[in-house]
Amino acid sequence: MSLTRYAGRATRQGRPAPDQLPCRVPGPPPSTPPCRDPDDTKFLQLAVTAGADLLVTGDKDLLDITEPFACPIIPPAALLDLIRRA
Repeated sequence: MSLTRYAGRATRQGRPAPDQLPCRVPGPPPSTPPCRDPDDTKFLQLAVTAGADLLVTGDKDLLDITEPFACPIIPPAALLDLIRRA
C-alpha cells in the first residue's frame, strides 16, 4: 500500500496521516569524553541522554576511559558485586 493510500485511509478513519504525526527532532548529541573506538561514542551519548546511573560494559575501549563522565563505567562483574552487596 502506498503512503498516499494509507494517508487517505488514516484521515478518513479520524487518525492523523503519517506525515502529520508529532515527532521530536533531537538536538545535537551530548558532549562525551573521547574514546579510542569512535563507534562506541553512541553508547556514551545514550548514557548521558538517558541519565544512566551506570554504564555496564565489557568493552575495553569504554572501560579504559579515564576522563570524568556522567556516570561510572563498570564491567559486568562490578555490577554483580554491587547487586550482591545491596
